[in-house]
Amino acid sequence: MPETFFTIFGIIIFLGIFVLVKRKKKKLNPSVLAMAKGKIQNTSSLDPNHAILESHKIFVATIRNLFPSKNNLTAVQIIKLAASQFPNQQRIWSFHGLRNKVAHETDIKVSHEQANSAKAEFIRALESLS
Repeated sequence: MPETFFTIFGIIIFLGIFVLVKRKKKKLNPSVLAMAKGKIQNTSSLDPNHAILESHKIFVATIRNLFPSKNNLTAVQIIKLAASQFPNQQRIWSFHGLRNKVAHETDIKVSHEQANSAKAEFIRALESLS
């Protein structure tokens, strides 16, 4: 009877450690973060619509670095994997929606302020992953 107790206790401890290790938050490499921030900031020379598209593309590509085995996922799926760590989740989803409008609708005009705000929020979210 005591052997069964210790066996079950050992299995529970092992599973607990396994779950804790698996739940460990993913962290961006500082050099990857710095490169992404630079690329996002360099979109300032583009028109606002194009800046939103490029910044979002860089944002998603950077997050993909945390999940190399999940290369077949869409941008939404990749963002969802990391979104719980973002302090600005609502803003990220808002700018993701704006990006989709720019990509799929013909009459969307993004202001410089919107583009700059989106870039700042993308950078803020990436910084939360470091």
